[in-house]
Amino acid sequence: MIYNVQLEQKRSRIDYDECDVKFSVGLSGKEFNHLRSHLLEESEYIKPYLNMLDKGAEVEQAILFTCDKEKYGLVVIPSETGYARYTAFVPDATRMPEHLQYSSLDEYDGEMIRVVDKYAKQAVENQTDGEYNLDLDEVYDEYKFREFNQNLFLDMLRERPEIDDIEYSSGVYTAKISREHLSNDEYYRLYQDDIDIMEAKHILWMRNAGGEQADFRGCKMDGIQFNGKNFGGAIFDDSIITNSDFEGALLMSASFNQAEIHTCGFKNVTAEEVKAENTAFIDCDFTQADFLESSLKGTAFDNCDFSCITIAGSCIKDTQFIGTTPDQEELDKCYETKPDSNEELNMKL
Repeated sequence: MIYNVQLEQKRSRIDYDECDVKFSVGLSGKEFNHLRSHLLEESEYIKPYLNMLDKGAEVEQAILFTCDKEKYGLVVIPSETGYARYTAFVPDATRMPEHLQYSSLDEYDGEMIRVVDKYAKQAVENQTDGEYNLDLDEVYDEYKFREFNQNLFLDMLRERPEIDDIEYSSGVYTAKISREHLSNDEYYRLYQDDIDIMEAKHILWMRNAGGEQADFRGCKMDGIQFNGKNFGGAIFDDSIITNSDFEGALLMSASFNQAEIHTCGFKNVTAEEVKAENTAFIDCDFTQADFLESSLKGTAFDNCDFSCITIAGSCIKDTQFIGTTPDQEELDKCYETKPDSNEELNMKL
């Protein structure tokens, strides 16, 4: 959240004064900048209001000047001749006139903030798989005013740092918890749209054209179409991926360390120099997959299809093949300790 404020260095305390804002005056950007730059000059913007202010009032009376298309403003207590005798910069001035006139707005805003705050915290505390289903009937009962603005409530909830987004499906609103507020044992759930956006950013990163490296650590994905996508060098460590298709994907130098991957297709993937250490692949299809010179240390492959897989030059130290194994010819081209350490290629398997 960016605010325009007036900062003072090393103040030992903050003092404030009361003033009674009697008028709110909207100025153009040019007019506002002239006023704030010439506060000690008699001002054509101040003079019209001098005779309408009570100079003998118990609380000093003031004018609020706001800037067109900006949120900030100035509170001015004028001199008798029309220059700004006292001034204060106000970061969120545009809200003041309405709230000065309509005190009920304060009550309404306060109640909306209270309800949103309650359900943002409730979503974090009661999340399941990084998500929370909102019971809007319960929210209606919680809200003390008769008229409840559901769309405003949802928009405000989306703006909370605890919530990434709110999705609607089959009559249910589901809040997606942001990564920073996930429970220690919860994974951050990603959907197809998320993956598509991450790939676009990742490709820019690969080309040194901005973007960012795709990082799936701590994420949970189900039913994702990775087929044909380019995630070379991406980080899939400590992720859970189920029922997803990587056919034809480019995964060179990607890492899948300590990931759990169930019922996924890796047909025809290009995955040279991949790191998949201490990973679990269960019921996965590696037909014609290229995992040349990859590190598969400590990884378990349970009931996987290795038809025509290429894993030559890969490290298979402590690797387990349960139920099915690659062709012995491929295994003979693998090693348990790097060949450059004068050890023979792995021949035991």
